[in-house]
Amino acid sequence: RRLPTVSVGGYVDKGDPLFGSGLRDQVRRRYGSYAFLTGEGEMIPNANTYCELDPKVTDKWGAPALRFHWQWGEQEMRQATHMQTTFRQVFHLLGGSVDGDGALEMPTGGAAIHEVGGARMGLSNADSVLDPFGQCWDAGNLFVLDGANFVSSPDKNPTLTILALAARGANRIVELQSGI
Repeated sequence: RRLPTVSVGGYVDKGDPLFGSGLRDQVRRRYGSYAFLTGEGEMIPNANTYCELDPKVTDKWGAPALRFHWQWGEQEMRQATHMQTTFRQVFHLLGGSVDGDGALEMPTGGAAIHEVGGARMGLSNADSVLDPFGQCWDAGNLFVLDGANFVSSPDKNPTLTILALAARGANRIVELQSGI
């Protein structure tokens, strides 16, 4: 039987134990232990983050495509700095050390998202696109029953909230069709 030259995610070499306490001891001897923390937080709306219809680019049906403008705001930078400071304190209190130079690391836009926003829900057409039922103020036969109605991204998985809002919107459609 031919053994691989590198196995178990690159932690052991040919000839090393491939299972059991022998493997565990070899990994600990060579690499020690490590932990990785990542933090996520809400990105609040800012003047530099929005979408619009692209005047030149269209989709395969000829409809204008969305063009996105995006930039981290001061709130997100402060939030990330606080997370990083907290993580370093946690590792220090646990007797660990932290690798890296301490530079602030922010994800690339769109790398850690639940796609929400773009058609704000509100109480009037003065500051929103949709009413509380997901019905478009300016097009009464249009209901938006997905995550587009969120005014910001709360960093948590929005699926259950989207389902609840979709159910409320669907009930409203039934009411309107029934004349209730």
